[in-house]
Amino acid sequence: MKTIAVIKLIKTIQIQHKETGAAARAARQARFLSLRAMAVRMKVSAPYICDLERGYRNWSIARIRAYEKALEL
Repeated sequence: MKTIAVIKLIKTIQIQHKETGAAARAARQARFLSLRAMAVRMKVSAPYICDLERGYRNWSIARIRAYEKALEL
């Protein structure tokens, strides 16, 4: 039973990262920013931004703040 609960928690977190990424991509596109432009603003690579937006990488609080700051510039 304990293992099943852990698996459900992991899947829930993965879904949340994908939803966060989809919202982030929509916000970036609404401001007409390319992946490259966003990467330059965040000082990371474009593939890294792509991985965040697709949910392949996990969002940390620091990354969310950096993304929001880059959107405001």
